[in-house]
Amino acid sequence: MYRPETDFRETPLNAPKRPAHPPEPPLPLSETKQLEAIIRGFANHHRIALLLLLAEQPNLTLDGCAKGLDLNVKTASGHLRELSINGFVDKEADGRSVHHTLTGRGEAAVAFISAVQRNTT
Repeated sequence: MYRPETDFRETPLNAPKRPAHPPEPPLPLSETKQLEAIIRGFANHHRIALLLLLAEQPNLTLDGCAKGLDLNVKTASGHLRELSINGFVDKEADGRSVHHTLTGRGEAAVAFISAVQRNTT
């Protein structure tokens, strides 16, 4: 049975007003994809730990990083390599040893990680 007080069909009289255009995203899609690629560069628990370690103890060698996190040297090497390729860590040769330091992007990643940590605890 039809009851006008319970009929919720949209008609021109009761249709909700919609904006003419959808709202613009805060960032263009190309920029958000670029940010995603940057975040993927450190989106791994070992890489996050390496970034935090290098923030506390800059100029560590591969052995220092591996020992500091109790990692296999090959594991630490692979993750430091990825961090370097993605622009988070600089490598500087000093004779036979290579020292690792954070870049500006690495420092920004540490700040991001720290902010997320503060807001989740």
